[in-house]
Amino acid sequence: MKKTLLLAFALFATTSLFAQSKVKEGTAKYKIDYDLDAEAQEMKAMLPTDLTIYFKGDKYAAETSGGMMDQKAVTDMKTQETTMLMDMMGNKVAMKITKEDIEKEKNKGKKPKVEITSDTKDIAGFKCTKAIVKSDEGTNVEIWFTKDIAVNNAFKEGYDGIDGLMMEYSVPQKMFTMKMTCTEVKPGTVDDKIFEIPSDYKLMTKDELMKMSGGGH
Repeated sequence: MKKTLLLAFALFATTSLFAQSKVKEGTAKYKIDYDLDAEAQEMKAMLPTDLTIYFKGDKYAAETSGGMMDQKAVTDMKTQETTMLMDMMGNKVAMKITKEDIEKEKNKGKKPKVEITSDTKDIAGFKCTKAIVKSDEGTNVEIWFTKDIAVNNAFKEGYDGIDGLMMEYSVPQKMFTMKMTCTEVKPGTVDDKIFEIPSDYKLMTKDELMKMSGGGH
């Protein structure tokens, strides 16, 4: 289960951002809802309930709260590298995700098709446009995004045409689907310390982290 949570968080942390206008620095808060399979109901108390995204220039950070561990992903656009930070009951570990790592994962399957619709709605005070992402397996994911928040993302290639901050979207997993909905956007100064990597985190490889989390290979 820990492996599933780690992969899910890594996914939405590295695919949620990219835009080019208006609000250029600030914080966005999201609530996380779950559609759980019957056998996954016991997991509910262990899952994160909130997501906060901080954005400033070439950097952004995404962190979750609630659940069995604290998780944070810090991305530097200059290096196109994301560092995952996980605090599992005091066991602090870090894992780096490079642009090459993302490319390898993308090359394992066909690129999803993205359909930008004409549907719009208001989310947290921002006009959002609906997009439908269709995977090779036949799964459709609905994404609502706004172009009015300027956030850079090194991994925007995964969703062609979605040139805005994703304000409402889902991440399907094997045993559940997690849905992120933006509830508030606060423009304003973000402390640079938010994007620093603490020295008390132990850097591990993906394989080492999966073994420690009980996922193995």
